[in-house]
Amino acid sequence: MATNPPSTSSTMFSYSESQVPIFEDENYSYWSDQMMFFFISQDLWKLIEEDYEESPVAGSNTAWTVENQTQYKKNTKKNALAL
Repeated sequence: MATNPPSTSSTMFSYSESQVPIFEDENYSYWSDQMMFFFISQDLWKLIEEDYEESPVAGSNTAWTVENQTQYKKNTKKNALAL
């Protein structure tokens, strides 16, 4: 019975737009670039680079408009996707 030799493919990563590249202890710079491109394609990179405004603490004098609340909810969802 013949066994197949280990794969020596030159492909470092293969993934679709919806799959996250997995880091496998080699080629960190390449993987890091792929992760950045992945986050950009998912419209998450700005959140990673800049973070987002947290909601005010209950009882504070800061008033949030409906727009602020809507954007906060969108950012919270994007943050969860990035994690």
